[in-house]
Amino acid sequence: MPVATRAALFAAITLLAAHGGTAEARTPPAPQCLDARQVGEVFQSDARTLALVQGDGRRFRVDLGADCPDITANSNTRMLAADGWMCGAGNEYVAVDSQLCPVAAVEPITPAEYAGHARASQTSADGSTTLATVVVKGEQRRGFAASHNYCFSPRHVRGWSEDPQGVVVEVNPRRSGGHRYYRVELVRSCPHLSGPVEISFRSGMGIGVICGNPGDDIRTGTRGNSVSGFGGGSGRGLPLVASNGRPADFLMTGSDRLQILGAKSGCPIRAVYPMDAG
Repeated sequence: MPVATRAALFAAITLLAAHGGTAEARTPPAPQCLDARQVGEVFQSDARTLALVQGDGRRFRVDLGADCPDITANSNTRMLAADGWMCGAGNEYVAVDSQLCPVAAVEPITPAEYAGHARASQTSADGSTTLATVVVKGEQRRGFAASHNYCFSPRHVRGWSEDPQGVVVEVNPRRSGGHRYYRVELVRSCPHLSGPVEISFRSGMGIGVICGNPGDDIRTGTRGNSVSGFGGGSGRGLPLVASNGRPADFLMTGSDRLQILGAKSGCPIRAVYPMDAG
């Protein structure tokens, strides 16, 4: 959805839920309750499911009792709940214009699940991905344009490491919504990531950020905008050199065949989400 529309939606939710409220700390009536006064981001993954993050970073899934499509496309959306607490206890609604969508359940979710709902909100029934339309007025912004809750910018990567679950990426937290580490889950095993290789991230949709969208991948041994492992520095703009000392378009470590595969086909990325999130 357009950025302006999404911002208006957040404002509508917050204003209605905060009716007469203050910024002082509030205690939820139950552990699973969402503070609708502190909603900072909303994604709708299907007609009956919303994913929300509140001001303290906690993430929630809100299940609706009836189909209510296109909730996040409407700037006149409100959350109706006693004292601003949405717990799935009944008599709670998401209102879209004159339509009342009953809330059936509210559950805290992990950053990984939240990122999955965010990606699903951009996926059409035919499997295609639709991104929000952004209208730029005045000076063009060069900063982060997507949600830090399921995307990171390769420009802010400081280093990376591999583990059995995939890849861990370290970023500049000041440029990444306060997050320092992101989990990058891969579609399949990528043995060419082993060893002291240089990597670069490619956005399959050409949006400059990595979110686990179709076509997002990791390339090894590529020239230019590459990053090395933790403690190894950036490597940006430096020509890569093969293990035998000759210049090369890719870094030869281990099997030449694996390095060529990594440079040409890449490692497809399935999901991205912050590791240091609540």
